[in-house]
Amino acid sequence: MDVITTHLNADFDGLASMVAGRKLYPGASLVLPAGAQEPVRSFLAVHDVGITRLKDLDVTQVTRLILMDAHEPDRLGPLKALWDNRKVLVHIYDHHPLSEALARAEYTLTDSVGATVTLLIEQLKAKGIPLTPFEATVLATGLYEETGFMAFCSTTPRDLEAAAYVLRMGADLTAVTDTLKRPLDPAQITLLNDLL
Repeated sequence: MDVITTHLNADFDGLASMVAGRKLYPGASLVLPAGAQEPVRSFLAVHDVGITRLKDLDVTQVTRLILMDAHEPDRLGPLKALWDNRKVLVHIYDHHPLSEALARAEYTLTDSVGATVTLLIEQLKAKGIPLTPFEATVLATGLYEETGFMAFCSTTPRDLEAAAYVLRMGADLTAVTDTLKRPLDPAQITLLNDLL
C-alpha cells in the first residue's frame, strides 16, 4: 500500500501536494502525520479530500511512503516509523533546501520553486493527467498560499505557469481567496486602532 503524507502541522502546500500526488499514485492513502494549520483544519472540516485517519492506517501494509513538501524524518511525527522501516520505499517531492535525508529515498523530485505543488502540477501536465475543478482549486490554494499570492521573492516563472495550468483546469480563484482569507489578529487590530 502507498501512503502519501506531508510534514507535521500541515499547510496548504503540503495538502495540495498530497492531493496532486494521489493523481500520480492512484489508490494511495492520504494521511496527515499529526495536526494541520488552522486554515487547513477548517478547510478539511468542510471538504472531503479523502484523508485516512492515522489511527485507521495499517502500517504493516505500507510498502511505499511518499513525502510531499517534506524530506526530514523528524517532521513526520508518528509516520517516522515508516521512514525507519527499510522495507518501505521512500519517494520525496519538495521545494525546500536539500539535506542528507534524500539519500534514503528511492525517488526524489526537488527543485527551487515557490511551492512543492508546482512540481506536482508540472508532472500532472506532462503526463496528461486531468484534474477536476475541485482538485484544481485545491492545488491552486496550496500554490497561492505558499507563494503569497505570487508575491514572495521565492516565486518563480514555473509557479506562474503552474497557476495558469490549474486555472485552465477550472480552479476557482474566488474559492481560493475565500479559503486563504485571514482575519486580523488582536495585535494587528490594536495597531490599526492606534494608527486611526
